[in-house]
Amino acid sequence: MWKIIRTQKPARNTNNRGKARLAFQNLWVAGTLGAFFVALATNLPSHIQQFSWPPNPVYTFNVYLKYGYLLWFLGYFFISNLRNELQKQATKRDLFFDVTQSVLALISAYALGFIVSGIDMGFSAYIIANTAILIICILSLCFYGCGASEGLNRIRVYAAIIAILSIITLKYAAGAEQSQNIVPYLIVFILLIFHWLLLWPYIFIRLDREEWI
Repeated sequence: MWKIIRTQKPARNTNNRGKARLAFQNLWVAGTLGAFFVALATNLPSHIQQFSWPPNPVYTFNVYLKYGYLLWFLGYFFISNLRNELQKQATKRDLFFDVTQSVLALISAYALGFIVSGIDMGFSAYIIANTAILIICILSLCFYGCGASEGLNRIRVYAAIIAILSIITLKYAAGAEQSQNIVPYLIVFILLIFHWLLLWPYIFIRLDREEWI
């Protein structure tokens, strides 16, 4: 190809390539966050209109869980990518991690019924969401665990454990055909609260410490 255009291949510019990866990373993150905000803005009004009294306990917990996971992904994804604005370059590892976790988050949003309206995957939606959280935790430990503090790594480990417990609970409920039983939803709801409790110190570590991995 270089012979056809009659010019020499330019020397590899590592600095420019790093900046190009960072630019792509920032655009990808912005697009993903935009997709989450659009999903939230388009679905929230319709769910508010469905309010009735007395509420259906199973349906109500189902809606709460969906929004709980969507907002968790939105909060986590926003905080985890704050470091991008402070970087001068992005490595291939950073790019792979951010693209992977954003794809997993978007798949979860789709499974939860926020991307395409009318989709109801039942317990499978929450299994997919927790599997995404589990994969993100494992990848972050593998890619960034060595240089991170023990506190940050503990958060990742605890989040992975909670995701596994949620998946086990949901697998059992799906196998026992407990879709109209409120107990599995309550258990997963409690586990989701623990996810949120772990997100709280994670936010402060990202904001207040010189720790961006």
